Amino acid sequence: MDEHKTKKLLNDMSKRIKETERNSHESYIKNNRLQTSISIRSKYTDYAWIALHSENFKILAEILKDEEVLEINAGTGIIGFYLNNKYNTNIHMTTLKDDPWYERVMSDLSIDNLENLDAVSAINKYPDKKTILSIWPPYCDNFMVDVLRDLKGRRLVLISEGDGGCVSSKEFWDELYKNSDKYIVKEDHNWVPYDGLNDFVMIIEEKRVNNGSNHN
Repeated sequence: MDEHKTKKLLNDMSKRIKETERNSHESYIKNNRLQTSISIRSKYTDYAWIALHSENFKILAEILKDEEVLEINAGTGIIGFYLNNKYNTNIHMTTLKDDPWYERVMSDLSIDNLENLDAVSAINKYPDKKTILSIWPPYCDNFMVDVLRDLKGRRLVLISEGDGGCVSSKEFWDELYKNSDKYIVKEDHNWVPYDGLNDFVMIIEEKRVNNGSNHN
């Protein structure tokens, strides 16, 4: 991506972040938080489902720093692009470009190094990337079950509403929580969601298997 285009996208994102934060602050004063949140959300969901708030980017940057990261179902790729360019993260973004939504959105926004791969193919292609990032995986889609079962020592950083929310599928949450002997789940609720949504950060890792060997 050329320097002019990179600068333009970064400036655009910075404006959107400031607008989100300003409108959120004003809505507290006017006591119309949910109405304002829906208005902002409908304006920016073509970019990303998460709230475009500076605190969220700082949280992700801290979690992902010094890591080789694979982002799956990255949508427009704008979140990974912004983190890479503003916070020096190392995120490789993948998404399915055959989706009609992608074609519509990307007419105005194009990230050059956004690879056309479904999530399962991506994690199989890049086993060396030890952190997998997934932001709001589609509701009622089961592909995250395969991702979870195929971590192979990697960690999954997931932004979601958790079990019962409009993210992923019942099969995914059953796999995660009915196998408490297999997975370690850490939650970070410092995340800033849009009002009316309840997303937060989950860090999921496989528990290390003790093979029972003892060395004296």
